[in-house]
Amino acid sequence: MTAQADAARACAPVTGLSRDEAAAAIAAIAGSCSGHLGVAARHLETGEELSWNADSQIETASAVKVAIHAEVMRQARLGRIDVGAAVQTRAADLTGGSGVLAGRRPRCWRATLT
Repeated sequence: MTAQADAARACAPVTGLSRDEAAAAIAAIAGSCSGHLGVAARHLETGEELSWNADSQIETASAVKVAIHAEVMRQARLGRIDVGAAVQTRAADLTGGSGVLAGRRPRCWRATLT
């Protein structure tokens, strides 16, 4: 089986994985990635922990987007924000960034969140 097939299988919803099966699933996904992957998980009822690359230092610039997206969607569900509304950014709103953020300039733009 190829690394991509292993990764696709690993992404399928499953329950009751053993520790070894979970580690193999993470390894399959990591093997199909071109970037760096780090994982830390704790079972909230048992306290059991599983990690991948726990000692690696990984820049979190893009990882923070997951938390931001979750909060935006939570506030949308509560009716506090309209995810379809245009957002105006000003120069004062911007901070340093990298990748696509480095070239952003203030303007009005519409983002659709799903």
